[in-house]
Amino acid sequence: MRILKVIGLLVALTMIGTVGGQSGPVIVRGPYVQMAVPDGITVRWRTDVPADTRVRYGLDPADLSFLAEDLLTTTEHEVRLESLLPNTRYYYAIGTTSGDLAGGDPEHYFVTSPVAGSQQASRIWVLGDFGSADIHSDAVRDAYYNFNTDRPTDLVLLLGDNAYGEGTDAQHQAALFDTLPTLIRNASMWPNFGNHDVNSSHSSTQTGPYFDSFNMPANGESGGVASGTEAYYSFDFGNVHFIAMNSEDVNRTPGAPMLAWLEQDLAASTADWVVAYWHHPPYSKGAHDSDLEIRMVQMRENVLPILEGYGVDLVLTGHSHAYERSYLIDGHYGLSGTFMETMKVDGGDGTLGGTGAYQKSGKGLNPHEGTVYVVAGSASRLGSGAFDHPAVYLSIYIRGSLVLDPDGDRMEAIFLDDAGLVRDRFMIVKNTAVAPVAGFSATPVRGAAPLTVRFQDLSSTNTASWAWDLDGDAQDDSIEREPEFVYDLPGLYDVTLAVANDSGSDLVSRPLYVCVSTGFPAETTGLTVGADHASLNWSAVPAAEQYDVVRGDLVTLRSTGGDFSAAVIGCVESGSLDTSSSDGTVPSPGNGFFYLVRGISSCGEAGTYDETGNSQAGGRDGEIDGAANSCP
Repeated sequence: MRILKVIGLLVALTMIGTVGGQSGPVIVRGPYVQMAVPDGITVRWRTDVPADTRVRYGLDPADLSFLAEDLLTTTEHEVRLESLLPNTRYYYAIGTTSGDLAGGDPEHYFVTSPVAGSQQASRIWVLGDFGSADIHSDAVRDAYYNFNTDRPTDLVLLLGDNAYGEGTDAQHQAALFDTLPTLIRNASMWPNFGNHDVNSSHSSTQTGPYFDSFNMPANGESGGVASGTEAYYSFDFGNVHFIAMNSEDVNRTPGAPMLAWLEQDLAASTADWVVAYWHHPPYSKGAHDSDLEIRMVQMRENVLPILEGYGVDLVLTGHSHAYERSYLIDGHYGLSGTFMETMKVDGGDGTLGGTGAYQKSGKGLNPHEGTVYVVAGSASRLGSGAFDHPAVYLSIYIRGSLVLDPDGDRMEAIFLDDAGLVRDRFMIVKNTAVAPVAGFSATPVRGAAPLTVRFQDLSSTNTASWAWDLDGDAQDDSIEREPEFVYDLPGLYDVTLAVANDSGSDLVSRPLYVCVSTGFPAETTGLTVGADHASLNWSAVPAAEQYDVVRGDLVTLRSTGGDFSAAVIGCVESGSLDTSSSDGTVPSPGNGFFYLVRGISSCGEAGTYDETGNSQAGGRDGEIDGAANSCP
């Protein structure tokens, strides 16, 4: 009977939603999350047949104690969860009032946004023209997944042409929901409108697959000034303000509603960073020429003066199917031939290992201190061109995506190609008139040569440059923020880090910080005890520079069945420099001692013990052999 009950329960669970002999709903899209804010988020999915809607959620996948339901039947399920905690991971399950259809496990979660204005390290994935749904977009996706193994993705920015070729519902399904299912159930997508999306959707009516697939904050629900339309909008994430413009099918002339709203939104922003993004690039000589196409010309002539007048930091676009990245520039609104060197606020490469990060004077919006413009339109398609725009520092004809990492007073951007190689990276730093404070850690700091050590920068976030002396020779070995260094020769090494910005510098030095030995000592052998009981001798061990000698009680060892940990009495000698020692202690009548000896490297790595008269390997307890300290 017990077996029948279990089988019956399993059958009941698999038949959730069965009514009148007809099978229940099946999820055909999602789940995916939209419009995350500090205290709320929207959860969406699609079913093959109409059903009611339920989301269970909570702070533990095994305890989804909160519930949101909608009893109206639909195939397009959409639930807004509210009164959530900011910057908090919630787990969830979706389904009907009859039971769950997906989730309720560690893989189904979302994280609410941090409070607007708060500083924290974030990771944002930027996809331009991703809509091919083929092996190329898969390769770009997989390259990012392999790169991003150590932290969650907070946001996904879509730069338009999200579904080739006509932007239909089926093409959105293939390009996004079938290609990124595991990512978008955890992280919100924030889309932009492209020239292929317009083939099936229209901003004037906010209808079509683009508007049906996404939730955009038309009413300022996510921070920023309400635009009154989902065709363009803004939102906050921590200390970054994002502005999603529409360069395709809305009025782009001076005084038009979008441009008037843009000025209001920028005037109201108090964020440390402002990033604007749309589809058509103002500077490109790739698959599209920004001197020739009206949308590109109008965005450059009419929108850029507003952005730069307020001090927007970064502009992201797609459309031209390559990667192009400008210098830190200001004031160029004409054709490419009118660009002048004086328009380069910083004509360097923006890299820490090159001419240094691009510098801006302080947090918030600082007018005309320079903007970096990035074309990242090769997430699935490629298009060739002259690639000779004078405002552009670097052009790369290859597929890939952009990784954006804001972190306090610095923002780093990385262009990752479809093979997982970093092809470009640059950083913008906002100095705050405060000198940085230096700090670092490293791992490992002890080991055998050759020893590879990875250094982590722990300096304050307004640091602009780094100089590392990694081997104590008073010479700079690296100017990277977090270098990796190989120590080929044994020894003790001092490590010094010097950091600086426009307001000052700081230095931290750690003597004898890295210890490199000749190797890990092997098991010590040849231990003998003299007839006088006092003299102990053993064979020298390669890589050992000192030895530990332990005394143990034989009666206890036998009575415990060979428990060395329980039988050890104490140390005869710790840190002996010779291969001999002595013990003047005499065991009590009927008792007896055993001895263990092991080699210790110059960096404290301990070999395994040898037991008196027995060179067998592995005969001691793990806590004895593996003890890192001298003499357990």
